[in-house]
Amino acid sequence: WSYLLLADCLNYCEIPPAVNQLEIHPTYNNEQVAQWCLTEGIVVMGYSTLGAGKPDMSLPAVEEAAKRLNVTPAQILMKWSLQKGYVPLTKSVNKERIVQNLQLDFELSKEEMEALNNVDGGVPMKVCDHSKQFGLPLYW
Repeated sequence: WSYLLLADCLNYCEIPPAVNQLEIHPTYNNEQVAQWCLTEGIVVMGYSTLGAGKPDMSLPAVEEAAKRLNVTPAQILMKWSLQKGYVPLTKSVNKERIVQNLQLDFELSKEEMEALNNVDGGVPMKVCDHSKQFGLPLYW
């Protein structure tokens, strides 16, 4: 949900939303909405965490961190989400990848986090854009 929809909801709801599911990956980090949700006590659940169809897995910042930590680019992207306080959603039918997705017992450095935070650059890299479907300001 957008700021507008959530703020409206919080004005009249008896039970506030516990979770807002947002598209979140380095090339579309949705930072403003995500941070607003966290300040309101709303958990941010990220979908398209790996930037499906986008260059996230091959970003230099991702590849360098993966090499330094001896982990996969997917693990770097999931850890980036976790370190920002988000709950990343991923999917796999591959047993090896499912196991890897749970092995996130490492930390990205401050510099690596900054490098990943800075790749967004305002470039429209959204995987799912539903704004035209509903005629509502879904992403403000």
